[in-house]
Amino acid sequence: MTSSSPFQNMFSLPENFPQAQCIALKRELLIFGKVNCYSYHTRGNQYRWVCKLPRDYPNCGYCVVNLPKTNGEKETTLWMFGGYNGEVKMMKYVSVWKKKTNVQKLSQVSNANGQEVCINRGQNNFRSMRAVIGGRNNNLLFITYSKSIDVFNINTYTYVATSLLPVVDTLLHHCFVLKTTKHSTTAAAAGRLQKKANVEMLLFCKKTGLSINYDEDRKKFDIAYVHICSSMRMLHYYAFVCANGMVLFFGGVRESPPDSADVYKYVIEEDKWVKCEQALPYPLTNCTAVVSGDHEHVHIIGSSLGSVHLRTKLKDWMRRDTKAEKLWIVEEEDFREIEKVNCEINDMQQNANINNLK
Repeated sequence: MTSSSPFQNMFSLPENFPQAQCIALKRELLIFGKVNCYSYHTRGNQYRWVCKLPRDYPNCGYCVVNLPKTNGEKETTLWMFGGYNGEVKMMKYVSVWKKKTNVQKLSQVSNANGQEVCINRGQNNFRSMRAVIGGRNNNLLFITYSKSIDVFNINTYTYVATSLLPVVDTLLHHCFVLKTTKHSTTAAAAGRLQKKANVEMLLFCKKTGLSINYDEDRKKFDIAYVHICSSMRMLHYYAFVCANGMVLFFGGVRESPPDSADVYKYVIEEDKWVKCEQALPYPLTNCTAVVSGDHEHVHIIGSSLGSVHLRTKLKDWMRRDTKAEKLWIVEEEDFREIEKVNCEINDMQQNANINNLK
C-alpha cells in the first residue's frame, strides 16, 4: 500500500469474517460472523466479544437490522432473521464498552399470542437476502431475495406487500440500499430520509439495476431499470454502501480470475457511473462495507482472505472526477450509446419479423 492510498489498515479482526453482517452505532461497529458477534470501538480501534450466534444461522445465511428506537429507549434492538425456517431472533444490545453491562443474549421474537415470528413466507431460498428499514414511521422491513421483494411490518409482525422483481439473475450477494441525497451528510439527516411514505430504494445484481419506489399509502411498487456500467455486470460478492447521494462498490468476484480490487461509484442524481482511480490495496471478495456512526468513514470488514479490516474517509470519494476517471466516463458513455443503438436495431428487426408473419 502506498502513502497516497485512501485506505488505512485497522487492527485485524479477531477471527475470519467472510460475508459478515455489520451494524453501525454511535462509536461502535457490531460485527456478526459465522460463530460470534464482536463490537469494534471506532475510536479505540479495539474489539470486544459480544455473544455467540445460533448454530443454524451460518449455514443458511441471515440478515441483521437495527430497529428504530422508541421514545426514551436506551437499548439498541437488533433483529436477526433468515435461514431455512425464517425465525426471528432479537437482541437488546447494551454497549459492552460500558463499565457495567449484562451478558448479551439472543431471544426468539414472539407475537401477542406467544407464537414465534417467522419471516420467510414458506420459502427456503432466503440465503443471502438483503433488507432495509423505511416508511413513514420507520416500521417497514423491505426484504429482497431470489426474484422477489417483500414488505413486512415490524410492529404488527405481518406482511404488507410483495412483488416479483424484473431481474435476470437470481438475487445472491446483491446490493440493496435506501436512496440517499448529497445533502444527507450526517447520520441524523440520513435517518430522516427513511421516514417517508414513498420509500426509494436501489438494487444492483450483475446485469440488472433497479430503482424501486414503494408507495406506503397505496401499498404499490413502481420499479424502473437503472443502467449498470459494463465492467460491473460481471461482478458479485462485492461490498457496498450508500451515502451522500452515491453508492460505492468495493472489490468483488469476476466471472474469470483474478478477483477485483476496483472501486466503483454510482452517483444517483446524475445516473452516472465512475470507475475510481484509487483502488483497494489488494483484491477483496465476500467483504462487507458499513458507514460509521459519525458518517465520516467507510469500514470494509472481512473477506475470503480472512481477518481484513480497512477504513477510508467518506469525503475522499466525494471529490471531483480525476482526468483518468473522466476519460473512463467518456468511454463508458460511448459504449452505452452503442448498446442503445443495438437495442433499437434489434427491436426494429423483431417488429419487421412479426409484420412478415401477418
